[in-house]
Amino acid sequence: MMIWFTPDRVNDPDHHEAYANGAFMLIRRDAYDKIGGHTAVRDRVNEDMHIAALVKSEGLKLRVTRNRSLYLVRMYTSLRGIVHGWSRIFYGTFGTFRRLSISLLVLLVMGAIIGWMGSQGFAVYDIISYQTRPLDDALGYVDLVFAKVDGPFRIHHRWQ
Repeated sequence: MMIWFTPDRVNDPDHHEAYANGAFMLIRRDAYDKIGGHTAVRDRVNEDMHIAALVKSEGLKLRVTRNRSLYLVRMYTSLRGIVHGWSRIFYGTFGTFRRLSISLLVLLVMGAIIGWMGSQGFAVYDIISYQTRPLDDALGYVDLVFAKVDGPFRIHHRWQ
């Protein structure tokens, strides 16, 4: 979803794009009341996205930020829950068949590339340790690095 809803555009008050993650949203009471609260979006599939759009359409400040060390959310506990939940999210978020198709294609290609890299002896290595999580916003989208695995639990770093 971050392909379509980048924080730069979402956080820009002059850009129409709005995004929110319903698992963790903070909103001032006066802003919540101004947009009509959940009553205004009760019939929507992705109420979090619609709340964000209402906030922005009312000229209120909308900010998306990342801070993985602040909270932990477990979305689904079973394969059935994952399929049902993400189907709802994709259906309600992307809005058009074109966006949904492109997003699913990107996911498939990324999965194939990551699978191929794993077969070649590469491992996904989280570049940001828990001690440096406050740097998430400064580092932007740099989240993962591929590192060549030399053996069990050893990673050879070759940064060039």
